[in-house]
Amino acid sequence: MIELDREQKNLRTKLEDTNSTLHQDLVKLVRDRFTYSARHMSGRYESFRKAEKQHLAYVDPDEVDKNGKQIFTQARDIVVPYTYAVMQTRLTFFFFSMIGKNPIVPITGRGPNDTVPAKLMEVIQDYQFSEAKGAVTEYCFLQDCERYGMGIMRNVWSSMEEERWSINRKPLTIMGFKLADRLVRERHRVTTYEGNQPTNISPYNFFPDPRVNVSDVKHMEFCGYRVTKSYNYLKVAEENGEYFNIEKIPLISKDNQNKSFEADKISTESNLGRIVNMTATDTLMGDPSTNSTKDAASIKLEELEIRLIPRDHGIGTRSYPQEYLITLANDQIIIKCEPLIYPEFTYYVGEANHDYASPANLSTVDMCNGLSDQLSWLFNSHMANVRKIINNSMVVDPSMIEIKDLLDSSPVKIIRLKEDFWGVDGAVGKAIQQLQINDITRSHIQDSQVVMNLIQRVSAATDNIMGMVEEVKRTATETSSTINLATARLKLTAYLYFTLAIKPMFKAQVHNNQGLLTEDRFYKITDETAIALGQNPEEMKNRIFVSPDQLYGNFDFDIPSFDMPIDKTNMAKVWQGIIKDVVSNPVLSQKFDIFPMFQQMIYNMGITNSKDFEMKTKVMPDDKVQQMAKDGSLAPLNDVANINQDKMLEQLMASMGNGTSQ
Repeated sequence: MIELDREQKNLRTKLEDTNSTLHQDLVKLVRDRFTYSARHMSGRYESFRKAEKQHLAYVDPDEVDKNGKQIFTQARDIVVPYTYAVMQTRLTFFFFSMIGKNPIVPITGRGPNDTVPAKLMEVIQDYQFSEAKGAVTEYCFLQDCERYGMGIMRNVWSSMEEERWSINRKPLTIMGFKLADRLVRERHRVTTYEGNQPTNISPYNFFPDPRVNVSDVKHMEFCGYRVTKSYNYLKVAEENGEYFNIEKIPLISKDNQNKSFEADKISTESNLGRIVNMTATDTLMGDPSTNSTKDAASIKLEELEIRLIPRDHGIGTRSYPQEYLITLANDQIIIKCEPLIYPEFTYYVGEANHDYASPANLSTVDMCNGLSDQLSWLFNSHMANVRKIINNSMVVDPSMIEIKDLLDSSPVKIIRLKEDFWGVDGAVGKAIQQLQINDITRSHIQDSQVVMNLIQRVSAATDNIMGMVEEVKRTATETSSTINLATARLKLTAYLYFTLAIKPMFKAQVHNNQGLLTEDRFYKITDETAIALGQNPEEMKNRIFVSPDQLYGNFDFDIPSFDMPIDKTNMAKVWQGIIKDVVSNPVLSQKFDIFPMFQQMIYNMGITNSKDFEMKTKVMPDDKVQQMAKDGSLAPLNDVANINQDKMLEQLMASMGNGTSQ
C-alpha cells in the first residue's frame, strides 16, 4: 500500500470532483502537451514504418515510389534481408559488449567508507537486472535505436505481491487444554519482488518535448507516453493506493470510439502488426458476440511527467519547479497527480547517430535504406529476367513440321515432320530451334556485391564481424587490423548508447534502492565478490545477507571497455601459457603460487568443482609423529619441501608440454 502525505491526500480529495476547475485545468494541461508533441513526432512515423518493412524484409505490394510508380511489380519480388543481417550483427556486438558482462555498470565508492556499500549495490543491481528481465529490455532498446533512430526505456519502482500457500502447526485445544498439534494450510500475501522495473516504450507512444533534442530528457519541460491498461489492472492499482477516480472513467466501446483531441487524430499505428498479420483496432467492449462487462474494458492512459511550479497550478505549496506525474484516463479523468520519487524524468533515450543540433536523428536502417532498395531491385530484376529466359521460346518452320504436335500439352510429345521432309538430312535442325536470348542482367549479381560492400562501409558490419570468411586471402595482421578498426566504430556507438541512456538509468536505480528498498534478504554472490568484500568464499557459500541501511554511500559509475567477452576456452589457453612461464622461471616460481592459477585455468574450461578433488590434510597425533621421527621413517618438512617442489614442477612441465603438443 502506497503511503501518502497530507498534501497529496488533500490534492486527491480535490481531484475527486471531476467537474472542478482544478481537474479541468489539469486535463487541459495534459492534452495540450500531448498534442504539441504529437504534431512534431508524427513527422517521423512514416520513416519508422519504412524502417520496419526494410528491417524485416516485408514486401508491401501497394508501396509506390516518389513518382507514384509501383515498386514491386512482380508477384515474386522480395526484399533482400541484408539490412536484417547487418542489424543483427551490430546488435550482437552491442549486446555482448555491454550486457554480457558482470557487473554491467561497475560501481566504485568515492571514499574508503563507500567501498563495501558500492560492492553490495552491485550485487543488488545484478539481482534486480536478472529478476526484471533487464537483458531483454536492453536488447529491445538497442533494437529500437538501430531501427527507429531512438530507443526509449522507462524505469519505475515496483513492489509485487502474490498469495501463496503455507503449512503451519497450530495447537489443537479442547476446553483450554492442548491435546496435540495440527497442520493448517493457509494462504497469505508475500512480496515476490521489490526493486527497479525497466520497461521499453515504443517510439509511436513516446511524446517528448520537441524543443530540445529527443535524447536530452534532462532539459525537457515535459515528457510522456501513451499506454493501454485493462480495467481490472487499474482497480488493483487503486486498491494499492496508486490510482484514484477509477469508477469515474468513461469506458470506450466499439460504438463510442471518438477522437476527442488532436493527438488522437494522428495515426500512431506500427507496421509490425501488419507484417505478422495481426492487426486489430477495435475494442472488446460493445462487441455483440461477447458478454461485455467492465472486465473487458481497455483504458487508454496518457502519463505526463512535467516540470512545473506546484503553487501556480494549485496542486501544492512549493514556489519553485518540481517534477510531477499526471495520468489522464480515456482523455477525460485524472487518476494520478503526484511528485516524482526521483528528481528527474523516468525516461532514458538513446540515439544511433546522435547530433545535438537536430531534434531527432536517423537510424542505421534509415542510413542504409537507399542502398537496400537498390540491392533488392538488382536482385529482383535479374530473377525476373531469368524467369523469362527459362520459358521455352521456339523458332519453327510451319512448312516442315506438324504444328499441332508441337502445341500438344501432354508431357511426352511426338513431333512429326511433314511427309515431304521424311528422311531428309538436317531437316529436324532446320525445322525447329530454341530462340537464343542474352541475359542482359547477368552483371546485376556483381553489382549487388558492390552495393553490399557499401552497406558494410556505412554500418561497419564487415564480413569478419559477421563471421563470414572473406574471399580475398589476408594475413592475420591485416584481418586483425580490419576487425579492430570496424569494432572501434561500433564501440563509439556503444559508448553513446551507454552514456545517453544506460548509465543515467542505472544511477536512478541506485537512487531508488537507497531510498525505497525495505526488504532484508540474502543475495547470491560470486567468489570474486566475496573476496572483494573481505570475506572467505567458503564461509559465505555464495550468499550474503544485505539490509537497506548498508547501501548508503557516494558512488561513481565507471564506463566499461565495450570489448567483447573473452571466450573461456581461449582464456584457459592463456592461463596454460602463463603457468608454463611461471614453472619454467625459478624467480617467478618463488613469487607466484601455481595452484590458484591452475584452478583458474580449469574454471575457464567449465570445471567449477575443483575443490572436490583437493587432497585433505590429516593431522597425526604428536606422540606418533615423535615416534616415527625417532625411527627415521619421518623427515622434517623443511628437508623434503624443496625436493617435492622440484619433482612437482618437473611433472607439471612435462604434462603441459605433452598437452600442448597434442
